[in-house]
Amino acid sequence: MKLFSALVLFVALSGSAIAQAPWWHWGKGFAEGSPFNPFGDETGHAFFQYRFTDTAQVNGQTYSEVNGLGRLFATLDANGNYMNVQQLAFDPGTLSEAGPGTFHFERWFADSLVLPDSVIYTPGQRVLAYGQMNGSGTVSSVDIIALIPIEEFLGTAYISPASLLLRANGNVAVYATVPDSIRLANTVFHVDTVSLLVAEFTPSGSFLWTKVIASGQDLKRGDLDEDPNGNLYVTGACTTCTVADSLLIMEDIWDNDFAAKLDPAGQARLLWCSPYMIDAPTLLGAAADRF
Repeated sequence: MKLFSALVLFVALSGSAIAQAPWWHWGKGFAEGSPFNPFGDETGHAFFQYRFTDTAQVNGQTYSEVNGLGRLFATLDANGNYMNVQQLAFDPGTLSEAGPGTFHFERWFADSLVLPDSVIYTPGQRVLAYGQMNGSGTVSSVDIIALIPIEEFLGTAYISPASLLLRANGNVAVYATVPDSIRLANTVFHVDTVSLLVAEFTPSGSFLWTKVIASGQDLKRGDLDEDPNGNLYVTGACTTCTVADSLLIMEDIWDNDFAAKLDPAGQARLLWCSPYMIDAPTLLGAAADRF
Protein backbone atom coordinates (compact mmCIF):
# COMPACT_ATOMS: atom_id res chain seq x y z
CA MET A 1 0.00 0.00 0.00
CA LYS A 2 1.44 3.36 -1.02
CA LEU A 3 1.61 6.25 1.39
CA PHE A 4 -1.30 8.67 1.03
CA SER A 5 -3.16 6.21 -1.22
CA ALA A 6 -6.34 6.71 0.80
CA LEU A 7 -6.19 10.45 0.25
CA VAL A 8 -7.10 10.36 -3.42
CA LEU A 9 -10.71 9.56 -2.57
CA PHE A 10 -11.11 12.57 -0.32
CA VAL A 11 -14.00 14.89 -1.21
CA ALA A 12 -13.31 18.47 -0.12
CA LEU A 13 -16.30 20.11 1.54
CA SER A 14 -17.01 23.77 1.02
CA GLY A 15 -17.84 26.10 3.89
CA SER A 16 -21.35 26.49 2.48
CA ALA A 17 -21.93 22.72 2.67
CA ILE A 18 -20.96 22.68 6.32
CA ALA A 19 -23.12 25.73 7.03
CA GLN A 20 -26.15 23.94 5.56
CA ALA A 21 -25.78 21.01 7.95
CA PRO A 22 -28.43 20.93 10.75
CA TRP A 23 -26.00 21.89 13.49
CA TRP A 24 -28.76 22.61 15.99
CA HIS A 25 -29.61 18.88 16.02
CA TRP A 26 -26.11 17.49 16.51
CA GLY A 27 -26.63 16.58 20.17
CA LYS A 28 -30.39 15.97 20.12
CA GLY A 29 -31.55 12.79 21.88
CA PHE A 30 -28.19 12.09 23.56
CA ALA A 31 -27.53 11.87 27.29
CA GLU A 32 -24.49 11.24 29.53
CA GLY A 33 -21.83 12.47 27.12
CA SER A 34 -20.75 15.18 24.68
CA PRO A 35 -20.79 15.54 20.85
CA PHE A 36 -17.74 16.72 18.90
CA ASN A 37 -16.10 16.82 15.43
CA PRO A 38 -19.25 17.80 13.48
CA PHE A 39 -19.07 18.12 9.70
CA GLY A 40 -21.41 17.96 6.71
CA ASP A 41 -21.43 16.78 3.13
CA GLU A 42 -22.74 18.33 -0.07
CA THR A 43 -26.11 16.55 0.22
CA GLY A 44 -26.93 18.21 3.55
CA HIS A 45 -26.16 15.16 5.69
CA ALA A 46 -24.36 15.82 8.98
CA PHE A 47 -21.98 13.60 10.94
CA PHE A 48 -20.52 13.80 14.42
CA GLN A 49 -18.82 11.71 17.06
CA TYR A 50 -20.13 11.31 20.60
CA ARG A 51 -17.84 10.56 23.55
CA PHE A 52 -19.25 9.05 26.74
CA THR A 53 -18.17 7.34 29.97
CA ASP A 54 -19.77 4.07 31.14
CA THR A 55 -23.10 4.39 29.28
CA ALA A 56 -24.98 6.71 26.93
CA GLN A 57 -28.58 6.91 25.78
CA VAL A 58 -29.65 7.85 22.25
CA ASN A 59 -33.41 8.15 21.77
CA GLY A 60 -34.01 5.56 24.48
CA GLN A 61 -31.34 3.04 23.38
CA THR A 62 -28.49 2.44 25.84
CA TYR A 63 -24.87 1.96 24.74
CA SER A 64 -22.06 0.74 27.02
CA GLU A 65 -18.29 1.16 26.77
CA VAL A 66 -16.36 -1.44 24.76
CA ASN A 67 -12.94 -2.26 26.24
CA GLY A 68 -13.08 0.99 28.21
CA LEU A 69 -13.95 3.12 25.16
CA GLY A 70 -17.24 4.98 24.80
CA ARG A 71 -17.50 6.33 21.26
CA LEU A 72 -20.48 6.66 18.89
CA PHE A 73 -20.65 7.90 15.30
CA ALA A 74 -23.98 9.41 14.21
CA THR A 75 -25.38 10.34 10.79
CA LEU A 76 -28.28 12.77 10.31
CA ASP A 77 -30.25 13.67 7.19
CA ALA A 78 -30.82 17.23 5.97
CA ASN A 79 -33.79 17.58 8.33
CA GLY A 80 -31.83 16.54 11.41
CA ASN A 81 -33.30 13.01 11.65
CA TYR A 82 -31.00 10.16 12.66
CA MET A 83 -30.15 7.89 9.72
CA ASN A 84 -27.62 5.81 11.63
CA VAL A 85 -25.84 5.57 15.01
CA GLN A 86 -22.82 3.23 15.18
CA GLN A 87 -20.59 2.33 18.11
CA LEU A 88 -16.87 2.55 17.29
CA ALA A 89 -14.36 0.05 18.66
CA PHE A 90 -11.42 2.50 18.44
CA ASP A 91 -10.72 6.21 18.73
CA PRO A 92 -10.37 7.55 15.16
CA GLY A 93 -9.53 11.11 16.19
CA THR A 94 -10.78 13.62 13.59
CA LEU A 95 -13.10 12.33 10.87
CA SER A 96 -13.92 13.77 7.44
CA GLU A 97 -15.91 12.49 4.48
CA ALA A 98 -14.07 10.45 1.83
CA GLY A 99 -16.99 9.41 -0.37
CA PRO A 100 -20.38 7.70 -0.06
CA GLY A 101 -20.28 5.65 3.13
CA THR A 102 -16.54 6.12 3.70
CA PHE A 103 -14.56 8.45 5.95
CA HIS A 104 -10.97 9.46 6.52
CA PHE A 105 -9.58 9.65 10.05
CA GLU A 106 -6.60 11.68 11.30
CA ARG A 107 -5.20 10.60 14.65
CA TRP A 108 -2.09 11.52 16.67
CA PHE A 109 -0.90 8.87 19.10
CA ALA A 110 2.15 8.02 21.20
CA ASP A 111 3.83 4.58 21.27
CA SER A 112 0.86 2.56 19.97
CA LEU A 113 -2.51 2.82 18.22
CA VAL A 114 -5.14 0.17 18.96
CA LEU A 115 -7.33 -0.57 15.92
CA PRO A 116 -10.34 -2.92 15.86
CA ASP A 117 -8.27 -5.86 14.56
CA SER A 118 -4.63 -4.85 15.06
CA VAL A 119 -2.18 -2.63 16.95
CA ILE A 120 0.41 -0.26 15.45
CA TYR A 121 3.53 0.03 17.65
CA THR A 122 5.88 3.04 17.40
CA PRO A 123 8.02 3.01 20.59
CA GLY A 124 9.25 6.44 21.66
CA GLN A 125 7.48 8.25 18.83
CA ARG A 126 4.59 10.68 18.51
CA VAL A 127 2.84 9.64 15.29
CA LEU A 128 0.20 10.95 12.89
CA ALA A 129 -1.90 8.16 11.36
CA TYR A 130 -4.20 8.83 8.41
CA GLY A 131 -6.64 6.14 7.32
CA GLN A 132 -10.01 5.23 5.89
CA MET A 133 -13.01 3.54 7.50
CA ASN A 134 -16.67 2.96 6.72
CA GLY A 135 -19.63 4.23 8.71
CA SER A 136 -19.56 1.24 11.07
CA GLY A 137 -15.92 1.84 11.99
CA THR A 138 -14.29 -0.90 9.90
CA VAL A 139 -10.78 0.26 8.94
CA SER A 140 -9.71 -0.39 5.32
CA SER A 141 -6.35 1.44 5.24
CA VAL A 142 -3.91 3.18 7.59
CA ASP A 143 -0.79 5.19 6.65
CA ILE A 144 1.82 6.67 8.98
CA ILE A 145 2.30 10.27 7.85
CA ALA A 146 4.57 11.92 10.43
CA LEU A 147 6.80 10.86 13.31
CA ILE A 148 8.50 13.00 15.99
CA PRO A 149 10.47 11.59 18.95
CA ILE A 150 8.41 12.08 22.12
CA GLU A 151 11.31 13.78 23.95
CA GLU A 152 11.18 16.64 21.41
CA PHE A 153 7.75 17.73 22.64
CA LEU A 154 8.50 20.79 24.76
CA GLY A 155 4.99 22.02 25.54
CA THR A 156 1.32 22.04 24.63
CA ALA A 157 2.03 23.66 21.25
CA TYR A 158 3.32 20.32 19.99
CA ILE A 159 0.42 18.08 21.05
CA SER A 160 -0.82 18.01 17.41
CA PRO A 161 2.25 19.15 15.48
CA ALA A 162 0.91 18.73 11.93
CA SER A 163 -2.25 18.91 9.84
CA LEU A 164 -3.05 17.84 6.28
CA LEU A 165 -4.79 19.50 3.32
CA LEU A 166 -5.72 17.78 0.06
CA ARG A 167 -4.94 20.37 -2.62
CA ALA A 168 -7.04 21.01 -5.72
CA ASN A 169 -4.19 19.58 -7.84
CA GLY A 170 -4.49 16.23 -6.01
CA ASN A 171 -1.32 16.64 -3.95
CA VAL A 172 -1.14 16.68 -0.15
CA ALA A 173 0.04 19.77 1.77
CA VAL A 174 1.32 19.35 5.33
CA TYR A 175 1.55 22.20 7.86
CA ALA A 176 3.83 21.18 10.72
CA THR A 177 5.36 22.48 13.94
CA VAL A 178 9.00 21.36 13.92
CA PRO A 179 11.01 21.69 17.17
CA ASP A 180 14.22 20.27 15.65
CA SER A 181 13.33 17.67 13.03
CA ILE A 182 10.31 15.83 11.70
CA ARG A 183 9.83 12.89 9.37
CA LEU A 184 7.04 13.42 6.86
CA ALA A 185 6.40 10.41 4.64
CA ASN A 186 9.94 9.14 3.95
CA THR A 187 11.66 12.53 4.16
CA VAL A 188 13.32 13.99 7.29
CA PHE A 189 13.38 17.79 7.68
CA HIS A 190 15.76 19.65 10.02
CA VAL A 191 15.46 23.26 11.22
CA ASP A 192 17.81 25.53 13.17
CA THR A 193 15.12 26.69 15.62
CA VAL A 194 11.47 25.91 16.30
CA SER A 195 9.63 26.53 13.03
CA LEU A 196 6.32 26.27 11.21
CA LEU A 197 6.89 24.37 7.98
CA VAL A 198 4.73 23.70 4.91
CA ALA A 199 5.57 20.74 2.66
CA GLU A 200 3.87 19.20 -0.36
CA PHE A 201 3.76 15.56 -1.46
CA THR A 202 2.22 13.61 -4.31
CA PRO A 203 -0.61 11.20 -3.38
CA SER A 204 1.97 8.36 -3.44
CA GLY A 205 4.12 10.15 -0.82
CA SER A 206 6.85 11.58 -3.08
CA PHE A 207 8.27 14.83 -1.68
CA LEU A 208 7.91 17.94 -3.89
CA TRP A 209 8.96 21.02 -1.87
CA THR A 210 9.08 22.55 1.59
CA LYS A 211 9.01 26.10 2.98
CA VAL A 212 9.65 27.46 6.49
CA ILE A 213 6.85 29.98 7.06
CA ALA A 214 7.75 31.15 10.56
CA SER A 215 10.42 30.57 13.20
CA GLY A 216 10.87 31.93 16.71
CA GLN A 217 9.56 31.71 20.26
CA ASP A 218 6.28 30.19 21.52
CA LEU A 219 5.10 29.28 18.04
CA LYS A 220 1.54 27.97 17.75
CA ARG A 221 0.38 26.42 14.49
CA GLY A 222 -3.07 27.44 13.27
CA ASP A 223 -4.88 26.42 10.09
CA LEU A 224 -3.98 25.71 6.45
CA ASP A 225 -6.21 26.49 3.48
CA GLU A 226 -6.10 27.07 -0.29
CA ASP A 227 -7.88 29.49 -2.63
CA PRO A 228 -9.05 28.80 -6.22
CA ASN A 229 -5.83 30.31 -7.61
CA GLY A 230 -3.60 27.76 -5.88
CA ASN A 231 -2.36 30.10 -3.13
CA LEU A 232 -1.90 28.54 0.32
CA TYR A 233 -2.82 30.45 3.49
CA VAL A 234 -1.61 29.67 6.99
CA THR A 235 -2.39 31.12 10.41
CA GLY A 236 -0.41 30.89 13.61
CA ALA A 237 0.77 32.77 16.68
CA CYS A 238 4.00 33.54 18.55
CA THR A 239 5.51 35.96 21.06
CA THR A 240 8.61 36.78 18.98
CA CYS A 241 9.08 35.27 15.53
CA THR A 242 9.91 35.88 11.90
CA VAL A 243 7.01 35.27 9.50
CA ALA A 244 8.15 35.21 5.87
CA ASP A 245 10.55 38.21 6.02
CA SER A 246 8.74 40.15 8.78
CA LEU A 247 9.87 40.25 12.42
CA LEU A 248 7.04 40.20 15.00
CA ILE A 249 7.86 41.16 18.60
CA MET A 250 5.43 41.10 21.54
CA GLU A 251 6.72 42.17 24.95
CA ASP A 252 3.65 41.58 27.14
CA ILE A 253 1.38 38.57 27.74
CA TRP A 254 -0.27 38.69 24.33
CA ASP A 255 0.65 36.55 21.34
CA ASN A 256 1.05 37.89 17.84
CA ASP A 257 -1.63 36.14 15.78
CA PHE A 258 -0.80 36.17 12.09
CA ALA A 259 -1.82 35.00 8.63
CA ALA A 260 0.61 34.41 5.77
CA LYS A 261 0.21 33.68 2.07
CA LEU A 262 2.29 31.22 0.05
CA ASP A 263 1.83 31.64 -3.72
CA PRO A 264 2.30 28.85 -6.31
CA ALA A 265 5.84 30.12 -7.00
CA GLY A 266 6.80 29.46 -3.37
CA GLN A 267 6.98 33.10 -2.25
CA ALA A 268 5.62 33.71 1.26
CA ARG A 269 4.50 37.04 2.70
CA LEU A 270 2.80 38.22 5.86
CA LEU A 271 -0.81 39.27 5.34
CA TRP A 272 -1.69 40.59 8.77
CA CYS A 273 -0.78 40.30 12.42
CA SER A 274 -2.51 41.43 15.59
CA PRO A 275 -2.15 40.80 19.34
CA TYR A 276 -5.94 40.93 19.74
CA MET A 277 -7.08 38.15 17.37
CA ILE A 278 -7.55 35.51 20.05
CA ASP A 279 -8.57 32.67 17.71
CA ALA A 280 -6.55 33.23 14.54
CA PRO A 281 -7.51 30.00 12.70
CA THR A 282 -11.19 31.04 12.58
CA LEU A 283 -10.20 34.19 10.67
CA LEU A 284 -8.44 32.35 7.86
CA GLY A 285 -11.42 32.55 5.50
CA ALA A 286 -11.70 36.30 6.02
CA ALA A 287 -7.99 36.73 5.36
CA ALA A 288 -8.24 34.76 2.12
CA ASP A 289 -11.17 36.91 0.98
CA ARG A 290 -9.36 40.13 1.79
CA PHE A 291 -6.09 39.23 0.11
